[in-house]
Amino acid sequence: MKEIATDIFTFEDLIKSDALYVDKTAFVAKIVMGKAKSFFLSRPRRFGKSLLLSTFKAFFQGKKDLFKGLEIERLAPEEWEVFPVIHLDLASGSSYEGVEAIEEKIKLQLRDAAISLDVEIESSCPSSMLHDLIFFAYQKYHKQVVVLVDEYDKPILNNITQPETINLQKVLKGFYS
Repeated sequence: MKEIATDIFTFEDLIKSDALYVDKTAFVAKIVMGKAKSFFLSRPRRFGKSLLLSTFKAFFQGKKDLFKGLEIERLAPEEWEVFPVIHLDLASGSSYEGVEAIEEKIKLQLRDAAISLDVEIESSCPSSMLHDLIFFAYQKYHKQVVVLVDEYDKPILNNITQPETINLQKVLKGFYS
């Protein structure tokens, strides 16, 4: 019998470890092959949102070999289209670090995404960086850009009792809009 992984949080690592995986890829296929352009997936803490997002990431990156034997392999077109993917994870930082520190973490992730997509961005504010990253990735690859944001609310939840939380909310609201 396969082991139950309790310390693996990405789809690729879970599949490569040959641990037990409950196949939810039929739901991924339904969302991916639907007509909507954006989704907000809300589930309680510790219910596998990060694992699900990493499953989307692997799918959009065209890592078909990871999905062998899973339901999505049967449901998806034979040729998987590869898309440029921007994956942001705002989970880091469990205590108050200040608005500037959180902005810097976002900028770092955006710079890393630009490097992985082989595009250059020159902006210095997070919302402009994200805009430019999407724009230049689209220009380079001529494909829609997939943006995955994990733990979008974590900086606020981790700092809810801090006096500057309202400023943090403003920064994140500007970034997301």
